[in-house]
Amino acid sequence: MAKFSLSRDGALAYVSSEDPDKILATIHTRFNRLFSKSWLNAGYLLIVGSDVEFPSFRRKVSCTFGGEQEMWVCDDVYADVDKDDNYTPELIVGRITGKHPDTYSALFSRALTPSYFDKTLTISGTGDGDSDFWESARECNALLDQRYADSFIYRLRNFDESIRNNVYLFNSDNTDFVYYRDHGNVGSWDSFGISSVPNMSFGSKHPIIYSNACLTGHIQSENNLAEKFLAQNAAVFIGATEVSPRSGNNALGKKIASIHKVGHSIGRAMRNGKRSLAGDLHWYSLCWSRLTVSRQNLLYNIYGDPFRGSSTFFPKDSIPKTTFDPPVETLNINIPFYQVNSDDGIDFVNIPDDELGGHLDVVNEPLVPSYRVTANFGPGIRVNDIQLVSRGNQSNESGLTLPVSWWNQKTSMGPGDVPSPGTFPSDAFHWDTLETLDGGQEMMLTVHPFFYNATTKDATFYQDYSFHIDFVTSTVDIEAVTPTYRSVP
Repeated sequence: MAKFSLSRDGALAYVSSEDPDKILATIHTRFNRLFSKSWLNAGYLLIVGSDVEFPSFRRKVSCTFGGEQEMWVCDDVYADVDKDDNYTPELIVGRITGKHPDTYSALFSRALTPSYFDKTLTISGTGDGDSDFWESARECNALLDQRYADSFIYRLRNFDESIRNNVYLFNSDNTDFVYYRDHGNVGSWDSFGISSVPNMSFGSKHPIIYSNACLTGHIQSENNLAEKFLAQNAAVFIGATEVSPRSGNNALGKKIASIHKVGHSIGRAMRNGKRSLAGDLHWYSLCWSRLTVSRQNLLYNIYGDPFRGSSTFFPKDSIPKTTFDPPVETLNINIPFYQVNSDDGIDFVNIPDDELGGHLDVVNEPLVPSYRVTANFGPGIRVNDIQLVSRGNQSNESGLTLPVSWWNQKTSMGPGDVPSPGTFPSDAFHWDTLETLDGGQEMMLTVHPFFYNATTKDATFYQDYSFHIDFVTSTVDIEAVTPTYRSVP
């Protein structure tokens, strides 16, 4: 462990407290002050120990109409340095875990081996939601193919049930990145159980395994899939600690793959992907949708070294130069024309832009494409308002059957789970901002170019948008506030 810390030019710290809140306070205050601000971008926090040795967090997310849900095993709480209500991570966090000391030693050794970009293996499973899983697998495979030399994708329903395990076993050799999308459990993927893990050989490689599925990151249970893969030959395992939202999983998977493909580490891809998801939180009119996104940001943990998969050799080499965008009041946007991929009678509509294209994920509503433009403004510049000036270049299409957003990976949709009457969405855009720790502000403008009526199956698309952005600027910086009284009665 000391050798690893030295090679990463990091700091090695020991904690004696078993109280996660005390540990969190130490990391966010005393520990944080010892480092330059760049560690929040290129650096990371690596927790060593299972949840028993180094406590994780339980967090409650609530909804007026949906009650309260308690989240277990949330490492991302350590990453929420600014402690806002969005659970948007500022810090990259990973955890070294295992059932045996040899696993810990092996994971540190694997972390110091080079990251290769020779081969990816993408597998889409079976069962309820098969078409949704396949669309996610297809999208992420196409993104990873832009980073890795060879990419292989398999849809399990195309194979007889008796030989589906062979799809994993016969195609894993020399793999650097595994993306799995389907149902999952603590100890299994679809028909692939924990007992098959020792037979899945990656040759001399130590892959990143991204298990985009329920419960596969739940390391508190015995015989869990995550620690079994880490005890074998994997360098990193990513999985959900609980039952996870289907549409949210797809959205996060695409964001992570699109960020990782340009050479960023898997940790930075995860952190930035979760921050991007939070850009929709304040737009949702239903608190249930806000709860779903908050859960999504807390559900997935990284087990292993989060620097894995970077195109640089050391975290310091990946520190980006801080640049700020100028405050431009008129913003003109031309959106690429949408594409339609059909499967099993469902039409998946996408904007062909890996970085800016996405979907509006509202429970029970159709998954319509969106287009997000971001900007980073320096200290003293704040976005006050954004107004739509005009939109144009309209086109229409009929007969499309769009999928509906669904929150629960394990529960089938019932008779009442149908889109609202009329056209969705009801507005043309939404925007939000996130404060950055350097005193700046990140703006996220999400354009709604595609409007769909689930009853008539009619769709309208606008390619050209023009916006006016109202800024507030100030040269005043508040460095500290000293209260006269501790409290006012």
